[in-house]
Amino acid sequence: MVNLSLRFSLEIFALAVYGHWGFKVGNAGIMKGILSIVIPLGIAVLWGLFGSPRPVYNYQRNFISCWRHLFSWFQ
Repeated sequence: MVNLSLRFSLEIFALAVYGHWGFKVGNAGIMKGILSIVIPLGIAVLWGLFGSPRPVYNYQRNFISCWRHLFSWFQ
């Protein structure tokens, strides 16, 4: 349970860091607000689709099979 709490806390902290970075990158006031919301939201969506413990798209299995298929001629 502690491990899950730590993982969740680190994920929230990382999203907060991306939000702060989006705020710093923006030039105008409205752009700062938009980027501080859109960047963490985009990162969260990408994480949910590809990087979470139970991803929607399991790219690792597909990537490994493509890698083996593409480079099988080296053997």
